[in-house]
Amino acid sequence: MSKPRCKRCGKPLTDPVSIAAGLGPQCRGAAQKSRSRRVRQTERHGRGGGSAINSGNNGLSVGMITPIWRVYDIPDGNIEAVLVMHRERYGKPQMVLLAQDVSKEIYTRAKQLAVIVIKNRKVLPGQVWVV
Repeated sequence: MSKPRCKRCGKPLTDPVSIAAGLGPQCRGAAQKSRSRRVRQTERHGRGGGSAINSGNNGLSVGMITPIWRVYDIPDGNIEAVLVMHRERYGKPQMVLLAQDVSKEIYTRAKQLAVIVIKNRKVLPGQVWVV
């Protein structure tokens, strides 16, 4: 029977933990460092959702969450009805995305009801995206 070898460097493995992982201790450490580097780069570039602050026994920690966008049609430009309905179901709108060609009047009315309002080219005319 052949001895188990490290999948990364090919050295023989003797430790039960290393055999179970398929990597020696140095190679496991290198793999963990490269993974944490990828996670830091993802957070730095803003990919992977928004950040949320979770309070625990040891203070605050930041974790990643993915926002759930609700997409609504704006009936006859009545943005208030849409945002009030959203507030009743899910709570106060935190962010609203409107189409690029939305009128200044609708943009101003949405700004009064939501924390952040942004014009976005991905939003179709006559729609609103709400978180």
